[in-house]
Amino acid sequence: NNKNIVQRNEAISKLANGHDIFYIEPSEVLCDENGNLHLEYTNDNVHLTAKYYPLWHEYLNKYAIVRNGDDK
Repeated sequence: NNKNIVQRNEAISKLANGHDIFYIEPSEVLCDENGNLHLEYTNDNVHLTAKYYPLWHEYLNKYAIVRNGDDK
């Protein structure tokens, strides 16, 4: 459920160090003020429907970290 997802995402985000481990939080564009997926974006209140993958894709392209071969 969404409460468990939020708790797990918070735990995962604590692993990020901003150097070689990054955490991207797309909920700011996918979720409402309560942290739930916008109703029109989902059929089961947990998974994003394919129709809204482009929105997710756009967010990831904007905020993704791309490492080059020199990064160690």
